This record gives sequence, C-alpha cells and structure tokens, in this order.
Amino acid sequence: MAAARRLLMHAVLVGLAFLVIGEVWFRMPGTTKLLVFDFDELRGSKLAAPQRRGMGLGNFSRLSPPIGINADGYRNGPIDWTQPTVLAAGSSEMLGPGVEDSEVWTAVASAKLTHDLGHPITVVNAGSAGYGPYQHAVTVRLFLEHHPAPRAIVVRASVTDRRFGPLSAAEIEAARQQKVYSQAIKAVSEFLPFLVNRAQAQVVAIRNTFRLPGPGSNDAPVHEAPAVADVMWETHGRWWREITDMATSRGIPLVFFVDGGDGSPSAGRLAELLRTHLGSEPGVQVVLFDGDATGLTGLSDVERRHRFAEEFTLGYDPHGNAALHARMASFLEPTLAGILSTPPHRR
Repeated sequence: MAAARRLLMHAVLVGLAFLVIGEVWFRMPGTTKLLVFDFDELRGSKLAAPQRRGMGLGNFSRLSPPIGINADGYRNGPIDWTQPTVLAAGSSEMLGPGVEDSEVWTAVASAKLTHDLGHPITVVNAGSAGYGPYQHAVTVRLFLEHHPAPRAIVVRASVTDRRFGPLSAAEIEAARQQKVYSQAIKAVSEFLPFLVNRAQAQVVAIRNTFRLPGPGSNDAPVHEAPAVADVMWETHGRWWREITDMATSRGIPLVFFVDGGDGSPSAGRLAELLRTHLGSEPGVQVVLFDGDATGLTGLSDVERRHRFAEEFTLGYDPHGNAALHARMASFLEPTLAGILSTPPHRR
C-alpha cells in the first residue's frame, strides 16, 4: 500500500513538473503562443485582434510560425484604407498557417501588384479556420459594412469546406460557453489550452489509425468524387449567390478561386457548377487552380496526389507550404492586375 502511495505521489510530482516547465516555456519571450479565437455571434468564432501567435498543426505536434493578425482582424500589417484593396475570403488554406507572414499568398500578391501597378495595393487576408461558404458570405458583408469598397473580391471555393455551414442556436450558445471556458483557462495558463487541444487531436488521430481503410486506400489523400461538388452546390450554393449579389450590386468584380491544385476531379466539377450558375453575372469570374497550375498534369492520379503532398504541403500537416502560396499568388496576380488596371467606371 505504501509503495502504491509513493508511486502515485511520484506521478503527481512528475505531472506538476511537466505543467510548470510547459507553462514557463510558453511564457518565455520569443516563444510562440497558441492563436486566440474570439466568439462571434454569426460565425461562431473569429480571430482575436490584434495578435501574433501560432496555430496547432500536425495534430498539434507543433505550432505554426507566428501568424500576425492586425487590429482589423486580418492577416496583414496595418492597412492604409485610402489605398486600393482586394478582399480575399476563405478558410484556413486562405489564412495560410505554416508559412511566414511574408510568404502567405496575399502578401506575395500584394507586393507583386504594388510593384507592377506602381501604387500600393493590399490583398486583405480574411481567411480563418473552420469557415465555409456561409462564413465567407458573412465576412464579405461585414467587410463591406465597415471598410471602403474593395476593388475586387476573391473567394476561395473548395469541396473541403462543405462541412462548415451556419450554426444552429444551440451551436452558437455552445460556442459562447466554450469561449467563456477557454478565457477562464487562459487567464491562468498559456500552456493548458495547448495541452487540451493536443490531447483532443491525438484522440482523433488514434481513432483514425484504427479505422479500417476503404477500397483503394493509400498514403496520399483520397480524391472525392465529382458528385460531392453537386451536393455542396445544393447545400451551400445560396451563400455563393449571396456573395455574388453583394458584389454585383456594388459593381465590385468577384473572382471565385476554385482550389484543386492536387488535380481533384471534384474541384473541376465545382468550377463547372459555379460557371453555370454564377459565371454569367456581370463582373464574375471563376478560375480553376488545378494540376496545370501546380505542374502536375500528365501523372497518374496516385502519383499526382503523392507529388502534391510532397511538394506543396507542409508534410507534417496537409496545409499548403510556401511553394504552394507562391503558385497561388502567381496564378491569381494576372487576373487581379487586369481588374485593378481597369478604372471602375469603365467596367
């Protein structure tokens, strides 16, 4: 019995030492803290502003490089609102965790557009984790209500965002309570929120490890069938329509950036649907970022997926790396330059 008590006491002391060391590390100057999200009545959450913190990646095996969020809540430096802007709305792939602030595609595109057009252009990065078409529509609406009209709007469209829709009243209340809970923890600890999130991520990872693989499984992410895009349009198309109406009623060019750099056939189908239903609206363009843009055409499906994961993701996490963000900026820059070089009254 005494041996068991000693063992228990030893475990408690080790646990306390672990918590103290973790807390000291997270509070040391120069260490990256965990990104903070505030409660949002419409979207459930939004990035707290301002902050410069990291996002947990790879099942929280590590934190991303610091993500700089300005006082307006965007991944940009201070914005001169007297100068032209382009609004970019999307999910975490638009936000760009895992790359430096200077490497995210919006920063690269801003620099190139400013150089090529000879005057400051800011591509405003309004991406956020857990956002789908509904949240994108809210983001666009709030931007238009609080800031000067942008010269163009870019909205990332991807079938992977179909899981994120409007929250029910119960889900909104749960998000509110979760924020109260997380604030209480963060008031006393920087380390505990990271530890809790990592434990939750590991549970999911372990569950997925023991899940039986489906037919044709391999190490690369599996492409989803084109029919998934049809289901997504039926479920989320109204939010893309709402974004289109907001843009066209104000004479703002709108670009739907369909993300399919890994050659996913569902991305091609989604681009087709957007062109069919919205592409004929004035000022609306639908562009498909596909295997041609990433240089992966002509490969088998399996090889293309493996190459994409190796060359354009972080490796330890499926989010895009700096090479992918550079490709995205190069892909979109000509379209945006064409819009920005045309005076608004001549469109």
